[in-house]
Amino acid sequence: IVSHTLISIGVNPGSPDYRLQQLILEDAPCLERLLLFSTGYGKIMDISVISAPKLDTLGPLSDDLSKVEFGTTVFQGPRLLRLITVVPSVKILALLNTQVSLDVVINFMKCFPCLEKLSIKFQTILAGCKNGWSREYQNVLKTLDIRMKKVVLLNYQGNKSHVNFAKFFVLNARVLESMVLELENGIELSNEWIERQHERLHTKNRASRGAQFDFLYHDGQSGLHDHVDEAQAHDLSTADPFVRFHGWSS
Repeated sequence: IVSHTLISIGVNPGSPDYRLQQLILEDAPCLERLLLFSTGYGKIMDISVISAPKLDTLGPLSDDLSKVEFGTTVFQGPRLLRLITVVPSVKILALLNTQVSLDVVINFMKCFPCLEKLSIKFQTILAGCKNGWSREYQNVLKTLDIRMKKVVLLNYQGNKSHVNFAKFFVLNARVLESMVLELENGIELSNEWIERQHERLHTKNRASRGAQFDFLYHDGQSGLHDHVDEAQAHDLSTADPFVRFHGWSS
């Protein structure tokens, strides 16, 4: 793509028989949003961003993406293969159907050092992954400037792995304003359960004293989807297009 006027684009790779194999943003100086929508057919598309200096919003990135390149930085699905180029313009990121671990998200934060809003749909937790971080990431925290203001976690279960994942931001995101935890179906939302979650998340010790924490029940309509319509791809009326994926508004 070479365009000096394009501001937002939504891409659906299509079906296995007729699909887009590669998307190259060669020169898109005005592009602010790159919205990606997979169809669940496996490793379906490579993305290469050569020049998009105003790119602000990206996602949902999923395991369906074979390779994502930002200059000389390369991701293979959710895994970081090479980090040389950082992309400070990206402030809003969504991850979908990702084998989520703190390693994955921290690598994205290294690539996008000015990231402010993060939406994640928990799908699979890597076998044995407890998302423990207290020792492993002490050196990382000395150099990583966490600028996150809003974190949305979908299909939150409140188990050890999910709690440790969320707690990382509770205790280390100093400018966090809001964390939304949308419960997975089957979890009974009660005052006692919420109180226990606050204890496990150590919200009283939060790094950002003004941060708000909201537990929501999944209503069957919210959550990140893997399809898009033209209106969503080109609706520039909201600062964060991913709020339309949820049963809440920013």
